[in-house]
Amino acid sequence: MIRTRNRRVVVDVAFPARRLAVFIDGCFWHSCPVHGTRPTSHVDYWSWKLTRNTERDHIVDGELRDLGWSVLRIWEHEAADQVVYRVKTELIDLLAMTDATTAEAPRG
Repeated sequence: MIRTRNRRVVVDVAFPARRLAVFIDGCFWHSCPVHGTRPTSHVDYWSWKLTRNTERDHIVDGELRDLGWSVLRIWEHEAADQVVYRVKTELIDLLAMTDATTAEAPRG
């Protein structure tokens, strides 16, 4: 869990040392553009609910980024090997940025 200014955020997988938050988003609940569906009953409620979920995702992403976290959102339908590749690539990039920042810091 990460506390932002406005909320507590439960992250699916967190790498605190690299400040990487990974969310595994369900296609239905987070309105996947490929697999997301809209129920045909109680349309008003579900339309509001699913739109609100997506809006909240964007707000949470921004709040975490404001705190210096990188955010990676993964769809539940993504293949495990692709997910591992994406997470690994992001961690390598974050490590490289940290190393570059450390190399630029004045020594004293």
